[in-house]
Amino acid sequence: MKKTLSILALFALLIAQQAYAQTTMTRLIARASDTYRSLGFEYLDSSSLSYTGTRGGKIDVFAGIPALPVPKISFDIKTDFLYDASAGIWNNRNKYLHTFDANDNILTEVHQNWNTAAGTWENYSKRSFTYTTENRLATYVNQLWNTTSGNWDNVAKSVYTYDINGNMTSEIRSVWNTSGGVWNLLSNSIYTYNSNNLRDDFLSQTWNTGSNTWVNSLHWIYSYTGTNLDFSILQLWNTGAGIWDNYEKDIYTYTVTHKISIDDRQKWIAGSWTNDRRYLYIYTPGDDLDNVTGEDWDAGFSTWISKSRDLSTWDANHNKIANVNQQLNTSTLLMENRYQTLYTYTAGNDVVFMETKGWDAATATWQYNTSSSGRSRFYYETYSTTGIAPVANTVNCVLYPVPASDVLHISVQWEVAKPVEVAICDMYGHIIQRWTDKSVTAAYNRTLPVQHLAAGNYMIKLSSGNQTANKVFTVTR
Repeated sequence: MKKTLSILALFALLIAQQAYAQTTMTRLIARASDTYRSLGFEYLDSSSLSYTGTRGGKIDVFAGIPALPVPKISFDIKTDFLYDASAGIWNNRNKYLHTFDANDNILTEVHQNWNTAAGTWENYSKRSFTYTTENRLATYVNQLWNTTSGNWDNVAKSVYTYDINGNMTSEIRSVWNTSGGVWNLLSNSIYTYNSNNLRDDFLSQTWNTGSNTWVNSLHWIYSYTGTNLDFSILQLWNTGAGIWDNYEKDIYTYTVTHKISIDDRQKWIAGSWTNDRRYLYIYTPGDDLDNVTGEDWDAGFSTWISKSRDLSTWDANHNKIANVNQQLNTSTLLMENRYQTLYTYTAGNDVVFMETKGWDAATATWQYNTSSSGRSRFYYETYSTTGIAPVANTVNCVLYPVPASDVLHISVQWEVAKPVEVAICDMYGHIIQRWTDKSVTAAYNRTLPVQHLAAGNYMIKLSSGNQTANKVFTVTR
């Protein structure tokens, strides 16, 4: 079934962004992207999303690759379309269907492709998830559709374990042995934590089918002062010598507000640590990330050489409204503009438009071009939520370090000691993690692992009695 240009009428009918109330949120219901060709912008692809109940979610345009495979948006159905410029029509492309448990955790995601010749949707892949009683991911199974048998064939599986503090302690990955009809072990990740619930060790192993044993592969060591990560060391397993060989080390420096100011990366060469690359972070007075400069070590001149720079501009609501990427011109040894990305938001701080331009050196202006220019539009609807009660008063919440990479420390002073409801949400209201701390004092201090969160912005929401504390934080990778 083909979609004509009338799909644009759908966007005109989408519900406009409305003012926030305590019991309403917004969720993404459509997205459309354009690409720049020689004659100007052309439609590229688009998506429509539908929901039931109080489930929702949005695309975080600043997020990196998710640490866990569970989809971030709890839609019922998402349909992707691809634009056929020669025919001037939208064609079906992909469809994703979700099922949920009673806690709104995604149980399955079925991916279907459009068969143009048959005019039907056909199964392609399926992802299945199970959870612990605390709603943490327990297992993940990936399957492919077998068109001959009409059944799902197993492909890969991951099993996760956690300690009593909710820290992930292991992920065992397996692949399906079709001929044997069994799961074969593939790899194992083992995590340990210190008394502050900070990850202090990460061991990666692979399964040796010949000896039926786990074989060491990679090893990360983390060291802290308080909750600030001082350094991390990556080691590679030396099979012949049976020892760990140092490979890479990151040394961190912080601002007075516990934000990373320097990430100094070193390589292990000839028995000692040698400068390799570092990142310098500069912040605005409002603690937004203003400048990230990447520098390489020049051993010949014993100095750092700037190679890349990202410059960001923010609005009063701490939304990034512009990002400029610069790279070193090795001929002139000057930093030159490469591309610029601009962002527009609704009154509720949802991204509604983003576009990228390239730098034209001849005119010294930002121009659309066929190599780097594109734009995307996002459409939302408001919906009623449950379980978010009006609050009597708000208290201050202290978070550090910000940005966080491994852990986030929380400090709140309540009026009285009562159980604390805690929720971590993405910036668009989708609850990622939620729990209750029952054994607390009025001085509430906790250290949370955030290794499972993809890079991006999040909000932590806490409530105790008739008091609440909400604050935004950033995760970097």
